[in-house]
Amino acid sequence: MLLKDQITALKEKCLNCQECPLGRRNLDGFDPHVFGSGNIKADMMVVAEAPGYNETVEKKVLVGRAGQFYNEKILKIANIERKSVFTTNAALCRPPNNRKPLPGELETCLPLLDSQVVLVDPKLIVILGNVPLYSVCDIPPSGITKYHGILRLSREWSDGKKRLVFPMFHPGYCLRGSGLKEVKEDALGLGFFVQQHLSKSLVELHDFAGKKLYLEEQGGL
Repeated sequence: MLLKDQITALKEKCLNCQECPLGRRNLDGFDPHVFGSGNIKADMMVVAEAPGYNETVEKKVLVGRAGQFYNEKILKIANIERKSVFTTNAALCRPPNNRKPLPGELETCLPLLDSQVVLVDPKLIVILGNVPLYSVCDIPPSGITKYHGILRLSREWSDGKKRLVFPMFHPGYCLRGSGLKEVKEDALGLGFFVQQHLSKSLVELHDFAGKKLYLEEQGGL
């Protein structure tokens, strides 16, 4: 089966998932399911937390104010086009009142995230916020301040691979006035890394795990 057809089949499965309560109810009159979008052959995948109201209306990950911040303050500063990456969420359905997904909900959604990672097969996964720390790295979702800006390896996915991961603050956190300086520095470092190193093999990229990602002229990579 062609990759496009595999992604389409996975999207259909995700949009009809009712494995946990999040997928069994509409919120504000809209279906809560939102599937990822972008380049299905991307070297870089971005994993955010969960859909909010705007995402369920537009059926696209990271839209509205958070999406504008993602586009303008992360991707643009990193000199990365949104269409060149695949953007998704750790939880594919919107939680009530836009709360954080619960651990059990993330566990239920993990096989669907795994399928997206395996099919797109990125070399680098950028995670936005605490929630994807667990889904992507198997780290309790409470340490983004500690881990942001430092490359690390992901959990092992069902294809047997561990991908390189770069944690960053979530746009929603930054919109509340926190982490703005750190996000700019991380975005600049991300852009430098993608330009200089993402062409390397996945095995070669593993050597960067544990390194602080910031501009070379500042003493980084």
